[in-house]
Amino acid sequence: MHSQNECKIFSTKKPIKITDYSKHHPAYQSILTIRCLCLKENDAKRWEKLHRMEHHNSLRKELKELWNRNEVNTVRFLKDVYKMDFDDMTIHSVIGYADINAFEIRTEGVE
Repeated sequence: MHSQNECKIFSTKKPIKITDYSKHHPAYQSILTIRCLCLKENDAKRWEKLHRMEHHNSLRKELKELWNRNEVNTVRFLKDVYKMDFDDMTIHSVIGYADINAFEIRTEGVE
């Protein structure tokens, strides 16, 4: 999976230098999105299953700080830096599939 998806995409440009591992980097934020987008070409059945999930773009778009962060850190990063050929809303939808349908285990405050 790795070699067919994000590795293939990231290897098209010179290596990304990450010097501060305590900060978020668009490369890390985009890996799940890349894997999902690659389903469109590599696994049509899974892409169709994914595409049936809720993304709630209209509601998420109202959360301007979140929407803008996704626009800069994932959408623009994938389109401008890695020249991925997907329209903005498809990328935002994939981000939404994960954001809306994922289960998150929060560890803050847990000892």
